[in-house]
Amino acid sequence: MKSHLRLLILLIFSVIVLKAQDCGKIMISNASKTDPGIVVSLNGVRLNNDYAQTVTFRYVDENTYRVKILQAGSSTPLSFTISSEARYVSAYLLVKDNVGRYSLLLQSKSLMLNDNEPEPAVSTPAAVVATPTRAAATPTKVAEPVYQAPVAMGEAPFRRKYDEVKAKSFDDDKLERLKEAFEYENLNTNQVMDLMKLFSFDDKRMEAAKFCYKKTVDKEEFYRTYDLFSFSSYKTQMKDWVSKNKGK
Repeated sequence: MKSHLRLLILLIFSVIVLKAQDCGKIMISNASKTDPGIVVSLNGVRLNNDYAQTVTFRYVDENTYRVKILQAGSSTPLSFTISSEARYVSAYLLVKDNVGRYSLLLQSKSLMLNDNEPEPAVSTPAAVVATPTRAAATPTKVAEPVYQAPVAMGEAPFRRKYDEVKAKSFDDDKLERLKEAFEYENLNTNQVMDLMKLFSFDDKRMEAAKFCYKKTVDKEEFYRTYDLFSFSSYKTQMKDWVSKNKGK
């Protein structure tokens, strides 16, 4: 009886190991470390609710998956369709193009190594079944995406967040909402000037300008914001601050 039980356990273990050998891995990462963290679900399954720069799904079948990505600071998820291949690591990058649209691009596909291979730090639970040790292989290179220079956010989403700031009654409240609403956005000088005009006093107007400067994609035009200050002393302070912070 005991010998039969041992045989049954051995068979179950063998099936689990063989199944693990037929599985692949999917890694989804931000194209830039400065992008907001992401939470990812695969076919409606989410590993956890922690935002991370890279999320890894282990032991996935050879299949096509529906992907939803929620970025920190956003309430609208991005939707994509991707695929995996048995015994391969499929690495995908979340890329934003020059008009603000997102794509999920296959960066590389490589044969799975043993479980000690280095990986980026990700917020995923430990695997239940150990991946069998496999000989390392030369990764298959896939064409890498072409990265675009940063672009300002679209006018429609800008106006929606602009109206949120405008709805506040006091400069302090407006400044707080501006920082919340535009924390993960890029802006052009015209948009920065529109935001600055919402403030009644030069001191808060300057705080808003300083916050927006690092997000401005056309810094060569930022000098136009100086004329929005009521007093020349603030205009001079702003010019000096920009001069000290060029390239940041």
